[in-house]
Amino acid sequence: DALMSEGAAKRVVAAMQAHANDDVEVACFGCAVIESLAHSENAADARASERRDALMSEGAAKRVVAAMTAHANDDANVARNGCGAIGSLARGVNAADAKASERCDALMSEGAAKRVVAAMQAHANDDAKVAHAGCAAIASLARSVNAVDAKASERRDALMSEGAAKRVVAAM
Repeated sequence: DALMSEGAAKRVVAAMQAHANDDVEVACFGCAVIESLAHSENAADARASERRDALMSEGAAKRVVAAMTAHANDDANVARNGCGAIGSLARGVNAADAKASERCDALMSEGAAKRVVAAMQAHANDDAKVAHAGCAAIASLARSVNAVDAKASERRDALMSEGAAKRVVAAM
């Protein structure tokens, strides 16, 4: 939370916007920072939802998808960290996390499903960590966080249309 209060979300997104398309290390570490800031081990961590919302407001989804578009097929670290960032941004804290479905919808609108599936396909034979992070991202995007998540079924259909089921099965 200290990093967020010091403007970490804004700074990492700005760095990715300026450099991630032409610098694979910025793409890799930018995605890793976003994943770390959005991640929480504790299901009751309400601040995790606030961090995810702040990251999304700064444009993290767009920057992660752009970094994956530019580098994930060629670099397994970008693929793994990008999938991890998408999964962490999409994750809902608990049923009270009303904005989780909005985050998932925004990620889907940016093309997250397509990028996750493409990353898993590109690294199907060379990096199991990409498969692990990709499966977690797919699960987070597909999950119905709460009873009012009316679009969860649409997200699942879109994931299946992108080939998510095939990639999950191939990962096993």
